[in-house]
Amino acid sequence: MRVVGVATSNPRLLSGYVARRLNAALGIETLATELPLGQLVARVQQADPQICHLHFEYRTFGGSLRTLIVFPLFARRVARRAKLVVTVHGLVTREAVPGYSGRISVLFHRTLIRLVARSSQTLVVLSERMRSELTGAYGIKNVAVIPHGSDPFPAGLPPPAGPRLLFFGFTRPSKGIEELIDAFGLLGAEFPDLQLLIAGGPAKSYEESFVLTLKQQIARHPFRDRIRFENRFIDWAEKDELARSARVIVLPYKDRFIEVSGVVHTVAGSGVPIVCSTTPRFDELVEGAEALHADPTPESIADAIRRILCDPKLASRLSEGIRAFAQRSSWEHVVHQYGELYRNLAGGADTSETEVREASDPKPNP
Repeated sequence: MRVVGVATSNPRLLSGYVARRLNAALGIETLATELPLGQLVARVQQADPQICHLHFEYRTFGGSLRTLIVFPLFARRVARRAKLVVTVHGLVTREAVPGYSGRISVLFHRTLIRLVARSSQTLVVLSERMRSELTGAYGIKNVAVIPHGSDPFPAGLPPPAGPRLLFFGFTRPSKGIEELIDAFGLLGAEFPDLQLLIAGGPAKSYEESFVLTLKQQIARHPFRDRIRFENRFIDWAEKDELARSARVIVLPYKDRFIEVSGVVHTVAGSGVPIVCSTTPRFDELVEGAEALHADPTPESIADAIRRILCDPKLASRLSEGIRAFAQRSSWEHVVHQYGELYRNLAGGADTSETEVREASDPKPNP
């Protein structure tokens, strides 16, 4: 069975990381969406695949405008020669982009996805919430759910040396970091050993000003000596170490895009209890069993953290639950599900050319 993958080569986009991780395990070539359209289509045609698998997010083809133009053209031209599978990594909603520009953005996005769905055998999404949105608001029926992969951590890891709250990921206003810093102010006197680590930098140059905002907020904070801000890109190996060192991981995002959290899947195997917000990207986590959901306000965030720090039974239950979540969504299972999807679409074709490798294969550089 001949399968070719197509995804962004941008190391900071989650869809590119997922594609490279999946394709490395399946032995599939990955073509970069940043290639000129004619060259990209020619490369796909030269591979003569039975299946072409594209990973899509808002800037997959290099920018929002270029993606709007190139995506449907690519889908139509490739679908003439191969069965097209598209993994959709995020959906725009009116709540996510309010105002007149939001209405235009949602209209374009829905039109784009509907056009591509006509050329595709299957659209794959990462959660049931995403499937519900596609089948409901978008009216698309050829949808399958395969989760983002997770890496289970080794059992028996030692507990962290001291209580630490951890946020990591790109730093932007929609992540609720300012509210987390204020929440730490509500907890600092009650938990004198508690520390906060914010690890990550801006994804785009225009977000640099937000870094200055955070630094100024920390400089004014009553417990500033217990807050550390690592303003830089954190690689995947270091994320594992950060997760192991935390008592609670806090992700108080405020955006309303319908997605899943790559950070959650990166750290889930550590078993560290998670406090996350009520934004749609965390819908896949069961409240009270796999995470605590909090409104992205300082009071609500602080209350959820306090519950975990003061209730060892709750912390243990959340730890066991998020580890079980990591097992269910392990890369091994994800690779198997995509392999089954390919085989079904190819009509039970021989799979010798897409043999699944060991799940312990090293992670590609994101």
